[in-house]
Order: sequence, then C-alpha cells, then structure tokens
Amino acid sequence: MPFTSKTPPYLTPEQRHTLTQIPADLPDREIVRYNTFTQQDPNLIKQRRRLYNRLGFAVQLAVLRFPGRPLKDLAGIACRVLAAIADQIQVSASAFARYGDRDNTLYEHLDEIRQKCKFRECGWREYL
Repeated sequence: MPFTSKTPPYLTPEQRHTLTQIPADLPDREIVRYNTFTQQDPNLIKQRRRLYNRLGFAVQLAVLRFPGRPLKDLAGIACRVLAAIADQIQVSASAFARYGDRDNTLYEHLDEIRQKCKFRECGWREYL
C-alpha cells in the first residue's frame, strides 16, 4: 500500500504528540541529560549579538537533539527546560519571549544548526 499521508496510520494523534514533544514532567536528571551543551556549543551560541537570539538559538539546538524536532514543531518549552538552557548560557529565561520577533531568524538559525551539526531533514523518502 503506497503512502498517501504524511502521518503514519499506525500512531494515534496522542502517541505522535507524546513522541514529538518535551514532556512537561521531565525529571531534572533528564533535563540535564538532554539539554547540556558540548564544549563547542557555547562558541556557536555566542555568535548571536542579541541575548534573546542567543537563547533562542540555544533552545533550537537543544530541541533538535531531544526530542529531535525543530522548535517550530513544538507546542512549547517547559519553564524548567528553558531555565536550564538559559542558565548554561547565562541569559535570563525571560529573553526567550522576544525570540522570533523576526520570523526569518528562526529559519536562519535552524539552517545554520543543521549545517554546523550536520543534521538533515528526515522524511518518508529516507525510509523508502
């Protein structure tokens, strides 16, 4: 049977949501595990001039690693996760509210992260 939908029929909407979002009740240990940056990451993050862009870039980098989705695909970022990321780069978590004031910024940062980290989009073509 050929694929006619972008959504696999074997996952319910609730299951798909669970697999593609950061759980709100993620334990502290898991927050540290999934959101601790490598030694090279801060240098990449600090290339942003504005604090809210640094934080936004850092969040995009973190969510691409877990849960493996771009920021635009997530319903939101839990306050505890945002605070952990902000603390590492020494930016106030409240700065995140301004990230994406310019729509292109999100996409430019996503493209840069994909290029620098050698991430690529994964779609149905890769599975065939």
